[in-house]
Amino acid sequence: MSDQQVTLTALFKQAGTAMRIYDLGRRIRAFSADEFERIETQATPYPTPYLQHAWIALLLWNPKSADENAVWFLKLPLDEQGFLLSAVRDDIVNRLLQNVQSSIDGVPTEDSLKENPFAFKPIDEKMALFHAKAALDNQQAASAYYEPVQQFISQPNLDTGWENLSLQGLADFVVRLEQSGNEATLVNALNQLPEGLHAQVLGLLEHAKPSSDLSKMLLQQLTEALNENRDPVLISLLVRALSSAKTESHTHQAIEAVLNSRAAQSAELLAAIATRCENALLEPTLLTLFLEALAQCDAGQNAFSRILADLMYLPVHRVLMVQALRSSSVSDALKQATDLMFGPHFRQPQ
Repeated sequence: MSDQQVTLTALFKQAGTAMRIYDLGRRIRAFSADEFERIETQATPYPTPYLQHAWIALLLWNPKSADENAVWFLKLPLDEQGFLLSAVRDDIVNRLLQNVQSSIDGVPTEDSLKENPFAFKPIDEKMALFHAKAALDNQQAASAYYEPVQQFISQPNLDTGWENLSLQGLADFVVRLEQSGNEATLVNALNQLPEGLHAQVLGLLEHAKPSSDLSKMLLQQLTEALNENRDPVLISLLVRALSSAKTESHTHQAIEAVLNSRAAQSAELLAAIATRCENALLEPTLLTLFLEALAQCDAGQNAFSRILADLMYLPVHRVLMVQALRSSSVSDALKQATDLMFGPHFRQPQ
């Protein structure tokens, strides 16, 4: 790193501004300041790229007054190896320096990024989850919508009134599964939840780490859905909910069951596996099953190329996928899809 380089991490540190960094791409997780600075200085590639970008939330505040805060949401393009482009970082730093007068005690206002081409607005679900996780990480109370969700899910009769529950309250509940017996309450209620509420909870659970008891319940629901040839959307939600299970074998069982079922024809379901269960695809058997299913999915070559291209941005996955695609044992369908994406010379020995 040259003396001319200025990173966001260093700039805020010098200004005395407190900062938390979150990845909002595949799933919501926090970065340490050191980890993010290594990304900024191109010492390491972005660990979890999504659609060839880094999706980041910067939570900034004045350590002397936590009420003085701002949140920046940044969608930063990456190069082909997953590294942050230094020109993008420098552009954001320069915009910040130009707007330094608009800061409040060292905390830049959200207006500082109004004309920034890298700013984005998260979807409602991720926005709610981000606020829930940020509050928990900063040891702040959950929103006022949290307790009504707790009360509703603990009721034995859950067939009415769920439409009045707030998305923010549901996000607070999922982020705080390990508090107040919330996870045990959810395990007891999961089979009774109204269909719409069940779908919302499953969508949020991909950002949590379900315990063994909860993931067993989710696996049971997934098995039933596969046996009954249920809607791929429901199966996709169940797979997503299991993607970060504390018991890794439960995630692997779920993916193997799906890839060996008729549901594996669904491009939406395969995209869910690729974007939420990418770590499970490091297992060679699951990766082979996934690639074979992708080559024969209902959305054709376009889905194959698009989903595979996104996975190729993950360095370890790229190596394993190239090896798998060049294997002599792949099906004719996978050979054809690979040739259409990379050209006929791709599979030749290197």
